Amino acid sequence: MKTGTITFHAPNNNGSFLQAYALQQILVKELGVDNEIIDFRSVKQTNQYKTFRPVQCKNDLLKNLASLPHYRKLNIRYARFEEMRNRYLMKTECIVSEEDALKQASKYDVLIAGSDQIWNTSAPDFSPAYFLPNVDKRKIAYAVSCGSVAGSAGLKEYEGAISAFEGISVREEAVKKQLQSIYSDEIGVVLDPTLLLNEADYQSLYQKAPLVEGDYIFYYSITYSKDSLKAVQKLSEKTGLPVYTVFTSFHTSLSERYGVKVLYDGGPSEFLNLLAHAKVVATNSFHGTAFSLIFHKNFYHLCDMEGEKMKKDDRIDGILEQLGLASRNYCYQQEQLLPDLTYEKADIQMQQLRKESLEWLKSTLGC
Repeated sequence: MKTGTITFHAPNNNGSFLQAYALQQILVKELGVDNEIIDFRSVKQTNQYKTFRPVQCKNDLLKNLASLPHYRKLNIRYARFEEMRNRYLMKTECIVSEEDALKQASKYDVLIAGSDQIWNTSAPDFSPAYFLPNVDKRKIAYAVSCGSVAGSAGLKEYEGAISAFEGISVREEAVKKQLQSIYSDEIGVVLDPTLLLNEADYQSLYQKAPLVEGDYIFYYSITYSKDSLKAVQKLSEKTGLPVYTVFTSFHTSLSERYGVKVLYDGGPSEFLNLLAHAKVVATNSFHGTAFSLIFHKNFYHLCDMEGEKMKKDDRIDGILEQLGLASRNYCYQQEQLLPDLTYEKADIQMQQLRKESLEWLKSTLGC
């Protein structure tokens, strides 16, 4: 069986690369399936992750100005991502147009859409190609996501393409509820591919020696919201630990105002190294949370505030609730540190979720 995957593998985003790597490892090594990733990189996706973006609006200019002081290190980061993709992913030649991506898709016996936020229609690099329209092949979707708030997904427009899928599984219960109104068959809720592997499976991707000596907090964010920055600053003050992060977007420089030390040249290998050796992980990112779980870290899920309540995140809250770890939510208004985390009960539940997710993938593929 020859399978092709279409996913967010090309963004210079740690979670995007690692979920693509993990799913391919499961398909090839666990299920014995021939697989390659369709190396679809739209122009808008490529431009979004360049060190300097083509200036089409004021926001692009501001992002370029924010990147200018770190130009050399950001270019190193860009090269590190590309090196990891070339070294660890089995993929086609680079494809730029949606039309060519769908032509490539027609060459496989089975197509797999996912994981990551490929069905988030409001994502800057969204493309209808991720719904594989008019491709007359067996198609399944594994652990697709629509972002942090599934209700804004805008999936109705693609009802015809979605209905052509032989099987669909999603990462979040909230996405399942959205899809149930337009997809008649059963929808599975499964783990993100990164969670199908364990810590040992990632050790070949990063060096053993720590990049940072001594104890520290690893802060991982994509948005760098003010609430999360105030929360990690409070954690630093209460624990007496310095805070380190890796560059993820032009917002990263905001964290320096809160005393955070930034590694501007860090790619997936540096992300894993910093997380693996951290005393504490503080994150408002789904994959920051996922790898905290995989590496059994003492972590804090940093929540933004909505009035007097912590703001909901369908992706992060969903997995924490499944594992009985909703108590790891933390905001800057809290005075007490969270108790150190033990994983005995969560690991039992994680093993069950892994088993169910693999069973869904095996049965849907027909392995």
